[in-house]
Amino acid sequence: HYAGDPLQFPDADTIRRAVRDFADAPVAYGLDFGLAGGKTLLVEANDAYSIGLYGLSPPLYADMLEARWSELTANSTGV
Repeated sequence: HYAGDPLQFPDADTIRRAVRDFADAPVAYGLDFGLAGGKTLLVEANDAYSIGLYGLSPPLYADMLEARWSELTANSTGV
């Protein structure tokens, strides 16, 4: 928490809707949410290859990176 009440949390339903509605989402990604004026807002979306561990278990993080890398290279021409 950067500022404000650390006991206020983003709305889970808003987050679920954002995940559900993310058209053409990659196999692995991160969404950052915050609160402003009591509203849950999407701050940014990041491809899995560009996010850090952020408390995930290392094996799950490695699985996420592997899945995304496989998706990125699936259409590779090998050149």
